[in-house]
Amino acid sequence: MRAFNDKLFGAGTPTTAEMTAAVGTDTPIPVAQGGTGAATLADGGLVVGNATGVVEVVAAGATTELLVGGGASTKPVWTTATGSGAPVRATSPILVTPILGVASGTSLKLSGLNITAASGTGITVDDVGSLNRQVYKVTTTYAAFATAGVNNDKTIATLPAKTRIVSVICDVTTEFTGGAISNYTLRLGNGGGGEQYLLIFSAFTTKVVGLADSALGASLARATAVSGGAVPNWTGTQALVVRSTSTSANLDAATQGSATWYILTEKY
Repeated sequence: MRAFNDKLFGAGTPTTAEMTAAVGTDTPIPVAQGGTGAATLADGGLVVGNATGVVEVVAAGATTELLVGGGASTKPVWTTATGSGAPVRATSPILVTPILGVASGTSLKLSGLNITAASGTGITVDDVGSLNRQVYKVTTTYAAFATAGVNNDKTIATLPAKTRIVSVICDVTTEFTGGAISNYTLRLGNGGGGEQYLLIFSAFTTKVVGLADSALGASLARATAVSGGAVPNWTGTQALVVRSTSTSANLDAATQGSATWYILTEKY
């Protein structure tokens, strides 16, 4: 452009009249010749390509609008931002909680599904309704119980206070065998040798234990469970312990075995 100016007009910026005289036209320069094809462009508008045709202009948008693509060969359009707050521009925006609840690491609270809260002198509502059931899943292999002895206890979970155990299922996916071991048993309780949740059973073959009432310990069996489950410790934590027992050889003689435990709990 500088060389063009110097050649035709000398130093300085040419006037509109000088440019018109130089190029021989006062009409818009076509796109094919490097122009826009337009005589004017809207103030604050966005210029959008239009192949070899006259460029298109998207009018200036409002401060509450977001530019959304229109798809192939279609110019974008301004769309009003929905929801509360201004359109997100920050590096770390503050997100507004959706109406269906507040998620946390321990519960999900849903609005619209709550018990009608009590009110009055001396009454304080601590929680109007939480979804606190969860399934804890853990897999133990023969390596977890390997020891130079025939009994070994392993803690597979520690429950927080005020937690109810609703059900327990053990899925023996690979039988526990190896060496001279003639039988291999498992059980689940509150401590070493305990079987409050699953009575002793053979893991020498694959099976699923806990689907029948006869396999459940006293804390979960229908006849003795309290309110359909067990709260092992209201004020403190409680370890859930699996005891493994081998017959005819030590536990470290096992060369295979895997069991997955499913523990359904409710947290008060």
